[in-house]
Amino acid sequence: MQHNDNKKPANYLHFYRSLSLLFCLILTACSADKTSEEAALKKPENCQVIPNQQSASQYTISWDYSSDSALKGYRIYYGTSAPLTKSRAQGFYYQDGDASEVTFIPAALNLTTCTTVFVAISAIGDRPESALSDVLEIVIE
Repeated sequence: MQHNDNKKPANYLHFYRSLSLLFCLILTACSADKTSEEAALKKPENCQVIPNQQSASQYTISWDYSSDSALKGYRIYYGTSAPLTKSRAQGFYYQDGDASEVTFIPAALNLTTCTTVFVAISAIGDRPESALSDVLEIVIE
């Protein structure tokens, strides 16, 4: 009986071609995932604090209106330590819909007079949350 070693290289060659094809498919799938990531919402612009005419303990925070169809609302982050970041905020509350202002009531958040509060806004919706707006500083009266 004669042993045929000629089939062995062909089998190995087929195996390595199949393995190479598999790696190419995996790399293509991984790179496709990275390119399909959605861009975050645009951060709120031109934020400002307007003292409330009816109550010294309330403030109106306003920003430019956004017509982005992916927008569902805003998070208003606040804290008493600078710099204010999402992870360092004492908390946040939610403003639903396509508003362009919110009433900020420090007493409702257990913030007292003479306290400096930092506030920033982010947009949230069907795409990733935006970066924070420019940080506003309020000294509570």
